[in-house]
Amino acid sequence: MSMWAMIAVVSVTYTLANVFKIYMKNKEGSVLPPDPELRARLDRLERRMEAFEPRLDNLETLASDREVDLARRIAERE
Repeated sequence: MSMWAMIAVVSVTYTLANVFKIYMKNKEGSVLPPDPELRARLDRLERRMEAFEPRLDNLETLASDREVDLARRIAERE
């Protein structure tokens, strides 16, 4: 991975972590006034996270199916 790609990944991760931290503070009843721009960014982030949940479930199912298949193949060889 190139240096610039690593910098971009770290930057995006840092930004998402900060947005999530602010979101959690606001969710816990912080005295900060709600920022419309931040609210919109958080809503988009929540929608993206919700969109990935079914994909993660499918990956978990696929992984467990492959594990069962692999265990069956190993048992057949023995």
